[in-house]
Formats: sequence, structure tokens, C-alpha cells
Amino acid sequence: MEQKLGLAQFKKTLFPDGVYTNLKIEKLDDKRGFFNDRPVFEELIKEVKPKTIIEVGSWKGHSAVAMARICQSLGIFCDILCIDTFLGSQEHWLNDKYRDLLKIENGCPRYYRDFPSNIIYSGVQTFVTPVCLPAATASVVLSIFKVQGDLIYIDAGHEYDDVTNDIRNFFPLLSKKGVMFGDDYPHPPLREAVNDFANSSSLKVAEIGRKWVFRSQES
Repeated sequence: MEQKLGLAQFKKTLFPDGVYTNLKIEKLDDKRGFFNDRPVFEELIKEVKPKTIIEVGSWKGHSAVAMARICQSLGIFCDILCIDTFLGSQEHWLNDKYRDLLKIENGCPRYYRDFPSNIIYSGVQTFVTPVCLPAATASVVLSIFKVQGDLIYIDAGHEYDDVTNDIRNFFPLLSKKGVMFGDDYPHPPLREAVNDFANSSSLKVAEIGRKWVFRSQES
């Protein structure tokens, strides 16, 4: 790639007009998220003081909003890249309880508009950039632009292969003093994937609430 690299160039190249320009949105009162364990986010953000956060699996933006607000309260300006296809997960497609959240129209989920709406009405759009790509594709694109995350949050698929692939794809993007963490550690397939990666990479797993945490080998 014959151009400057880095996060600023990544955003300038792929989103030259910004991601919130000319959006037609409606004010939402959408509380149906899956965000929890806010103190863990606050603890890790205080520890790392990140310049860049990469979130893998964003749903409707509740965790991104929380992280942005924590950064605001601490006087930290941070870019938060939210990686998601915004097409839903297998749980949403297969579970009657969650399928309506996808807002399927003509066979395709349309809930993506909830994400920028929640970001804008929370006033954190200067922090948050959605990246509408499959996780594996996004990891390659970010790698080519030499974008690294000081904090990487994994919260997409929950099955063994999904979690393993997300960790393997994004761990090389972790900065030298960075931290990777994720949700739902008590879930057996997810827990096994996290533990297997840790064992194969000589990492220690810290458990905080429902979260698992890796600190990079140079931390």
C-alpha cells in the first residue's frame, strides 16, 4: 500500500466523509442490550489509558458507549473501532426470543441503524467508528494499515471456533503494553477456547466477574 499508514489514514481512506454524515435516524429508547460488568471496563481503561480500543462484536453499541463515557470522565480521548457485520449472530437467528431484535426486512437484518442512533444520542460519535466487516476481514485490513489496539474487547461469537479465531486474528494487533479481554468466560465452549489459547501462547488468564483478561507478553 503506497500511502501513509496508521489509524488516522485508515479512517481517512475508508471513511473520508465520516460515518455519521447525513444519517437519517430516529431517536431510540432501546435498552435491550447485553452490556454488563461496567467496573471491569473502567478498571482496564484506567490501567491502560488507551489511545485505541478495538471492539469485536458491538451489537447496538451499549459497551462502546460505556467505554467512551468512561474515557470522557477520565479525560482520555480514545478512538473506539467497533467491528461487526451488524447481521446478528446464530443466537439471534435461531432463538425466537432474540430474532425480532434483528428487524429483518426482505430477508436482511436492518438493526444497524440502531447503532449510530445510540452513539449519536449518547454524544460519543467523536470516539466511536463502526467498521462493518466480518472480524477476520477486519483484522487483515487493520493489520495492513498497521492499526494496533491498546485495549481489545472480544464479544462476538460464543462457540469454540468463533472465539478461537477472533482471539488468534486480533491478538497480533495488540500493542506492546496492551490488554485483550472478553465477555462470558463462564460459558463452557468460550472458556475452553480462551484457556487453550492462553496455554498455547504462554499467557495467564485473569478472571474478573464474567470477563477474561490477557495482558500482552511485554506488559
